Amino acid sequence: MRIIVMGQEEPVHMGPFLIRVLEARRADVVAVAVGRVRGAGGRPKNWRAGWDRVKILWLLIEPWHFFAGLAVRVGWQILRWLGPLGRPIDGRSLDRAAERLGIPVVYFEDPNDDAVLARLREFAPDLLFNQSECILGPKVLALPTRGVVNRHGSRLPRHRGRLASFWAHADGHDRYDITVHFVDVGIDSGPIILQREFPTDACATYGAVLTKVFKSSPEVVLEAFARLERADFAALPNDVSQGTLNKFPTLEDARAYRAALDARRRARAEKGP
Repeated sequence: MRIIVMGQEEPVHMGPFLIRVLEARRADVVAVAVGRVRGAGGRPKNWRAGWDRVKILWLLIEPWHFFAGLAVRVGWQILRWLGPLGRPIDGRSLDRAAERLGIPVVYFEDPNDDAVLARLREFAPDLLFNQSECILGPKVLALPTRGVVNRHGSRLPRHRGRLASFWAHADGHDRYDITVHFVDVGIDSGPIILQREFPTDACATYGAVLTKVFKSSPEVVLEAFARLERADFAALPNDVSQGTLNKFPTLEDARAYRAALDARRRARAEKGP
C-alpha cells in the first residue's frame, strides 16, 4: 500500500507521533507532505487573541505541561535555526525525519493548490494519511485510490471538530478514545475504520491526557492501516446526528472546565482513599 503522510511541524506531540508512523511503515510511505508550523487552534488574529490563547492553554494543560511544552518548542526552534548543525540531533521535525529515512518531502501552503496536487499525484498513492489542520477539497480527497484517512482524539461521532480529546476529558470520562476514519467533505463525518479505548484519570490535567493520547496514537493508526489491507475490511457507520461539533475552547470554556475539574478533585479528596 502506497501511503502519503500529510502533516505540519509541531514538535511537542504531533512530530514524534508521525515520525513513529513513518519509521514503522517506511517501506510503504512514498512521500511526506509538510505544511507550515502547526499552532494550537490555528493562528491568532491579533495580539489580544494570542494572549487569550496563552491563558487558555495555561488553564487546560496546567503549569508543568505548559512549561514542558514551551521548553520543547524553544529547543526545537533553536535546532531549526542552527540548520545543518542541528539536523543530527533534531528528533522532532517531520521533514528531517523523512529525509533521514530517504522519503521525498513535498512542502505546501495550501494542499488544494494545483501545483501541490500535481506533485502528490506523481507518487500514485493508495492512501493519504492527513494530520494537518487544512481542509481538503474534493480533488485531494479523490487523489488516493483507497481514500484519505484521519486520526481523531475522541470516539466518533461524539466530539467532532477541534481539540476533541479536550472536550471528552471535560465531560469527566475515565477513559480516552482514538478513532481512525475516512475523510469526506464534512467535518469528522467519514466512515470509521477503527476505534480504541484507553483508561485515564478523570481528575488528571488535560496535559497528561493529551500526552497519553499521542503516545497511544501510533499503535492505533498502524492497526488501522493493517485493517485496511485486509480483503474482508468493512468500514463502520459514523452517524453525526449522535454527536456534537466543537470548536477550539474559548477562555470562558477553559475557565468552566477548570472549575469543573477542581470540583471533581475536591470530591475525590473528600471521599478519601
